[in-house]
Amino acid sequence: MDPFETHGVAAAATKSLKAGTGVCLVIQRDTIQTAKLIASIDQVLDERLLFGIGGGSNRCLYILDA
Repeated sequence: MDPFETHGVAAAATKSLKAGTGVCLVIQRDTIQTAKLIASIDQVLDERLLFGIGGGSNRCLYILDA
């Protein structure tokens, strides 16, 4: 299940629970869409979203051949 969908459900079900991600590999997602999604969820959660980001640990997976 996508963690952002889960956060939406948590936002609808509680008024005090903080929700968060462990590490979101932002390099694997569209950055603009992810930023908009996170901002929207954070607003619905009244700034209770904890968002962890990372770039991944296996560098060879992210190197582009020029």
